This record gives sequence, structure tokens and C-alpha cells, in this order.
Amino acid sequence: MSEFMKYLNEVGGAKGGKRGGGMGPGGSCVCPKCGATAPHAAGTPCTEQSCPKCGTAMVRPGGPQANEDENAVTSKELETELKKSSVFMQGYVTVAEKELGGRIEKLDKRLTNIEKKLKLISSFILKLA
Repeated sequence: MSEFMKYLNEVGGAKGGKRGGGMGPGGSCVCPKCGATAPHAAGTPCTEQSCPKCGTAMVRPGGPQANEDENAVTSKELETELKKSSVFMQGYVTVAEKELGGRIEKLDKRLTNIEKKLKLISSFILKLA
């Protein structure tokens, strides 16, 4: 947006007044998430309308919010990251299981030794009685 248009928006002289860059009453709003369209309601910015399909705030095609985030993550990128995270977590769980498995084996051996000692003590007590 040019400096002149910014100035007009600040003083209320551009279309849309101080709200900045209104695009007029006609047209439609588009959901940036699922691509659904809905008629633009005059006087209400598309960003204040919810998508009828998924509930995401809609944008006006060609409006400032339409290309607001050039670094937006696509669903394919999210899926890839999720798979990477899943593989990492599976590896982490495997390591944890091995470590815990070793500890459990040690505890099981200790418990077996304690049980043996308790049997000896109880048999000794029974002999005394």
C-alpha cells in the first residue's frame, strides 16, 4: 500500500474509512482453509465472517488478508512434520522401553532374591516354633 493510501486510510478519506482499505459491498468471501465461498455482506469485512463449512475466518480475494502469511504451512507440510515427529517419538519410546525393561529385569531379580530369603526366614521361624 502506498504512503498516500495509508494517509487516506488514517484520515478516513479512502474507501472504507478508517477501517482501512474496504473493497466495496459486492463480491464474495473465501475461506483460506477449505476454499469455501460465501457472499460478502455489505458493511461487514470478510474477516468478521466465519466459513459456513469449517468456521475459519474468511478473507476477501485480493484483499490484504488473502496473502497475509507467505509462510503459511500447507496441510502436506503439516503431514510431513507429523510423520517426522511420530518417527522420533517411536524411537524415543523404544529407547525408554529398553531402559525401563532393563530396570524391570533387575527389580524382578531382586524381588526373586527377597522371596527366597523370606522363605528361608519363615522356614527357620517355623523350626523354632
